[in-house]
Amino acid sequence: MVECSTQRERVREIYGVLNGILWQMERSAHYNYIPGTEEDGWDYFEGELSKAEAAVQRSFLGETEIRRRLERIVKEVRYFVKRYETPGVCDRWLEIDPALKYFDVVFDALEGHPEMFLEVERGVEQAPPGAFIPHFAFQPTARDVLERRAYFEAVQAENEALNNQFSEERIFQNELVRALELVMLHDFPELFGPEAAGQYKRKRLSEEDRHNAENIGGKNSGY
Repeated sequence: MVECSTQRERVREIYGVLNGILWQMERSAHYNYIPGTEEDGWDYFEGELSKAEAAVQRSFLGETEIRRRLERIVKEVRYFVKRYETPGVCDRWLEIDPALKYFDVVFDALEGHPEMFLEVERGVEQAPPGAFIPHFAFQPTARDVLERRAYFEAVQAENEALNNQFSEERIFQNELVRALELVMLHDFPELFGPEAAGQYKRKRLSEEDRHNAENIGGKNSGY
């Protein structure tokens, strides 16, 4: 029991380091600059990521399984920081926190510029085998569109109630930080309990919403 408690606190320390990196996204213009300055941020964030990697190695020497899981999470944060795009996370994070996909540019194209969305989709379909052509990461379903609208309506209502002046980048950062927490809970159920690990499963649409989504463009269809 004492060992489990000690491991939990050390895992939390690594979480704190990674959490601090993600909280700097907005102030660094998506990691392009040292936070709050116009100085190039490459070396600065390389240093921050290296600190996280070193902390895992130092704190979990000889504890192979936990170290392996933490190293994967650190690599996933590194992957995001170096992508310089939104959402820019690995597929595993999208599965654990589906709300991250609501920030993908494909929704702006679909709802704001449907002709561009259709043109890109046609180009992908007509491209010869092996040819590179710009494409969206995924094709949203009608259900995705409904869930995204509900998500941003809830965020907007909370921001208005609290008089927050959050930019879209800050809203994304908030979700990104939440995603890291869900990833940690998901990956360490033996340390934080099965109830906490289950929190990453989001509530699905109600049966009524599901019915409406299927009626907009057909079941499991694109919008």
